[in-house]
Amino acid sequence: MATYHLDAKVGSKGRAGNKARYLLREGKYSTSYEFITSGNLAHTIEIDKTQELVFSESGNLPDWCTDDPIAFFDAADKYERSNGTAFREVEISLPQELSLEDQQKLASDFAKKIAQTADGPTPYLMVIHQQDPAHPDHRHAHILLSDRVLDGNSRTPETFF
Repeated sequence: MATYHLDAKVGSKGRAGNKARYLLREGKYSTSYEFITSGNLAHTIEIDKTQELVFSESGNLPDWCTDDPIAFFDAADKYERSNGTAFREVEISLPQELSLEDQQKLASDFAKKIAQTADGPTPYLMVIHQQDPAHPDHRHAHILLSDRVLDGNSRTPETFF
């Protein structure tokens, strides 16, 4: 039987770039460390977090960051007004009954749908994570969305926000 989970959050200025890095498992988010004890022995092991990232895509990004969603969310941190929303995040579980390919299609279609507003498309980043190697069919998706609508005008990062 399929399970369902959806969580929506709002992110403030100053957190968007790091959130994108975390979701893409880049920089300081590419590894973690776990302290292990066994009898009298103790040691720290390094865990490669990049293996958790199964799939990523971005869309509707402005010309100045077409292939770089981190640059977009860094610009949101820098140029969004002080009390503005830098991003919205939607997290969803993906049906275990679907293949990875079908989960990717489902998550991608959902991301594109919620990134479309009555005023036009909004920039987004979508990732799929699989955190438990023992359960490869347990995956979930995160979608970061901007409130800024692409209006067809070419803008710099300063004027986009």
